[in-house]
Amino acid sequence: MVARKFSMCEARRPKHIRAMKADSMTKRAKVAVEIGIIAGLTISFLLLFPRRNPVLDTGLAGLALVALERPQVAQRELFGQHYEEPQNCTLDRMRKVAALAGTVGPVLFGAVLVILTLIEYDFMRSLGWEPLGLSNTDWPSGLALGPQGYIVTAAFLTNGLFVIFFAVGLLQALPFTRTSRAASALLLLAGVAMMGLASTTDPTIRTTPATLHGHIHDGCFVALGTTLFPSMLLFGWTFRSIPAWRSLSTYTWLTAAAAVPTFALKGAAFYLFLAGVLAWTLIVARKLNNLDERSFPPKPSERN
Repeated sequence: MVARKFSMCEARRPKHIRAMKADSMTKRAKVAVEIGIIAGLTISFLLLFPRRNPVLDTGLAGLALVALERPQVAQRELFGQHYEEPQNCTLDRMRKVAALAGTVGPVLFGAVLVILTLIEYDFMRSLGWEPLGLSNTDWPSGLALGPQGYIVTAAFLTNGLFVIFFAVGLLQALPFTRTSRAASALLLLAGVAMMGLASTTDPTIRTTPATLHGHIHDGCFVALGTTLFPSMLLFGWTFRSIPAWRSLSTYTWLTAAAAVPTFALKGAAFYLFLAGVLAWTLIVARKLNNLDERSFPPKPSERN
């Protein structure tokens, strides 16, 4: 049924859109614009994170370019595509992208942390990290200080981007209320804060003063907690009023209640925070992916 809905959406497009032809820009100009955007983003990454891998920065810039070009507004302004798809097709596509982001993001991020922890285990121990300790702040951010640190930096950036996609998709799939908008906005800000964690942290045990990028990292960590948990509480309240989502309401509240103390305590308890939040994201993404097109709420422009 999903394939049939997608083909119907494709069939409604004019032939010049299905053929991906641009009206106002030549192919050469389009490539020039894309190269210019990638170059600018790459330079920005290099300036913000000078210790990172330039090849990785180029790839991240390309990923950011895809996110930038995705909205229809950007397509109209840059590439001259003036066709607007039917709302159901647009919402269905956004739902699929959000569900994919909510599925791939937690799995990829968790896998990177586990594998990189094993690879840099000795290095992390040299920083004073105790795997079962009750209080330390070097994991997982301290992984960025190791020889393969650029990998966890990329994980913070990409996972933050996935969270942003996830938040936008949830907003489109839920009733357009103040609570749902506030919850989605806070989750989007949590994604931005996650991306900010790519700014390299300072070791907990050190003899040098704290650095600017260390302060930025710490600030983004606080911002992550102050946006993620309120968003989960508001999502729980929103889910409670929707029959299709009601089964996730109590689970969302319980996850937030358990995550707050483990987030604050750090140490081994932080593992529980990560596991709980990543599992919640996967479950909500699965629910989002299984939604029927008829369950999409009307947007303000459609209401009488």
